[in-house]
Amino acid sequence: LIPRRLPSGLRYEMSSIYRPHFAVGGDYYDVVEFPDEKAVFCIADITGKGVAAALLMANFQANFHAIVPRCPSLEEIVTEMNSAVHRVTEGDRFITLFIGKYDAATHTLQYINAGHTPPILITEGKASRLRNGTTVLGWLPELPFLEIGNIQLSSDAYLFTYTDGLTDVCNAAGEDFNDDMLLDFLQTNIDLPVKEINEKLLVQVEKFKGDQPYPDDITVLSCRLFK
Repeated sequence: LIPRRLPSGLRYEMSSIYRPHFAVGGDYYDVVEFPDEKAVFCIADITGKGVAAALLMANFQANFHAIVPRCPSLEEIVTEMNSAVHRVTEGDRFITLFIGKYDAATHTLQYINAGHTPPILITEGKASRLRNGTTVLGWLPELPFLEIGNIQLSSDAYLFTYTDGLTDVCNAAGEDFNDDMLLDFLQTNIDLPVKEINEKLLVQVEKFKGDQPYPDDITVLSCRLFK
């Protein structure tokens, strides 16, 4: 259900990591490209693990591909996605979501963070967390608030989106692969192609955890946005 190939070209370049905790998982990412140099991309984390989470993710994927092409704004997309999830779960389960829309013609990034781990945006050597948005999807029949993030990019940017399974990884001493370690790794390797960053990150995480098991699904969607 997740994309087999991700776009890589003059406007943007994307690469992913997908490591389900069991044979199937509840993490999800996707990209929908449009002919007018726009792309909508997302990463999501369904509560729970295994088959139950995967089934809800399959429903989410079907709705995503139905809603995104006919809804011009992120606000409409997220509002409809919330209603669709709530109809299925009735508030018993929920989904965290980060969704972004990049307009390569105007070099603008819009986003909504629905209770998801805040992605890291690095541009001009500075890192920021993308937090604007709303609450998790499916918990309530209507979203109580919604704030769209708008960023005008003046130079190339690197966007790192991920699920919290990445920073939940522990070593034998019980230490987490925490946010500071992740940010330090990204800033050190920022000039590499996105695929190489992901490959090096996996090596780093494997080395850090040693013989300890992965505690959760791990998913990453890395995006280089070109000015």
